[in-house]
Amino acid sequence: MTLPRLVASLPPFDFLFHDAGHSRDDYVRDFDAVSGGLAPGALVLIDDIRWKDARFFEADPRCHEGWMELVNQPRVSRAVEIDGAMGLLLLRE
Repeated sequence: MTLPRLVASLPPFDFLFHDAGHSRDDYVRDFDAVSGGLAPGALVLIDDIRWKDARFFEADPRCHEGWMELVNQPRVSRAVEIDGAMGLLLLRE
C-alpha cells in the first residue's frame, strides 16, 4: 500500500483532510495507515461522514459507523460533526 510508505517518509504532520474512499472500512483503514504519522495535537478532517450514494454502493457503506470508530480511537481527544457532513478530530497532545 502506498499510504503507509508515504507517511513513513514524511515528518509528523499536523493536519489531514480525508476525502478518499467513502465507507466504514476506508475510514478505519486509512486512519490506521496514517495514525503513526500524525503529530500530537493534530487535526483530522473527514469528509462525507454520512455519505450514502446508491450509484457507488449496492449496500450501505456505513460511513457514519466508520466515523464513530474513529471518534473512539485512543488517540482522539475531541470530535465534532460539522453540518452532519464532515467530522473533525483533535488528537491527544
